[in-house]
Amino acid sequence: MTNLALRESPSNNTISWKLAKLSRDGEYSGSLKARFSLSGGPATASQTFVQFQTSNVTISGADVAITSDDLYHLSMQDEKFNKQ
Repeated sequence: MTNLALRESPSNNTISWKLAKLSRDGEYSGSLKARFSLSGGPATASQTFVQFQTSNVTISGADVAITSDDLYHLSMQDEKFNKQ
């Protein structure tokens, strides 16, 4: 994928990926995968949030794999606003 931007913000402990272009006509298919690991320490355990947002596109499916024995919560929010 070439239209991808990574933004790190250590001040608020976030990492963001921005996909600059998604197909609206189903031309492309594939997967988006991300892995996070600490490269140094010390570090303290904290909550991790993952959020995907789309605008004017349809996501036909999603598979989530969690490779840890830690507790987790998964939710999906689907909102549609019509311009009037």
